[in-house]
Amino acid sequence: MSSFSISTGTPPSEEAELVAFLNTLFSKGSEAYLELTYALIRQNRANGAPEIKNIRFETARFAGDKHQGAFRVVFDVEFTFACEGSVTNKKNLTSDWTFTFDEDKKLLVFQSAAYDEPRSTDEEF
Repeated sequence: MSSFSISTGTPPSEEAELVAFLNTLFSKGSEAYLELTYALIRQNRANGAPEIKNIRFETARFAGDKHQGAFRVVFDVEFTFACEGSVTNKKNLTSDWTFTFDEDKKLLVFQSAAYDEPRSTDEEF
């Protein structure tokens, strides 16, 4: 499991706004994007040297009254095996995350679900 925290303003109060909020928070190059990418790299390290690409969010849930939520990250990854010089691409891997908003500290605390490996949406059905 991976976890990290990001200082931010108040998250949206409506679940319908959560995906847009996550896309803004995790915009490419931001501190949050780098933290998430690093966590996804750690989750995928056993399969080779991963490069995370094309991050997007889906299946977001948010309980504004409890300051808690969950979302799924869908991403592509390119594994490089240096000793063999080969590259493997996997598309639509998933990683599930929860978060809690600490209103006093204006801090979002993210924690990955307890899956051993990210799953592909193709493998779920």
